[in-house]
Amino acid sequence: MSNTGSMHWLVQRFSAIFLIFLSAFFSYKIFGFIGSNGQIYDIFNEPFTVLVFLLFFIMAFYHASLGIEVIVEDYVSCNANRQFINFVLKCLNIATIGFLLMAVIFGYQKLPFLAEKGKTEIVIQQSE
Repeated sequence: MSNTGSMHWLVQRFSAIFLIFLSAFFSYKIFGFIGSNGQIYDIFNEPFTVLVFLLFFIMAFYHASLGIEVIVEDYVSCNANRQFINFVLKCLNIATIGFLLMAVIFGYQKLPFLAEKGKTEIVIQQSE
C-alpha cells in the first residue's frame, strides 16, 4: 500500500512540474499576443499550439483529480463513501477530458474559417 502512495506522490509532483512548463508556454503566447492586430483564436491556428493546449488541460485535470483523491482519502472516514466519491470524481474527470477532446477536435476543424473571417474584419476596420 505504501508503494502506491509514493507513486501517487511522485506522479503528482511530475504533473505539477509539467504544468509549470505548459503554463509558461501559454503565458508567453498570450502576452506575446497583446498589442497585435489579430484575434485571440489566431494563436490556435498552429497545430503545435493546439496540441500543447490540449496537453495542458489534460494534465491540469489529471493533476486536480490526484489532489482531490488525496483530500477525499484524508477526510472521508467511511471506506464505502470514499470509494464511491473517488469513482464519481474519476468518471467526471474522464467525461470532462472527453468533452474537451471533442471540443478541440471539432473546434479546430472550424478554426481556419473563423480566423480568415476575423482577418477580413480587421482589414475592413483599419481601412475606414
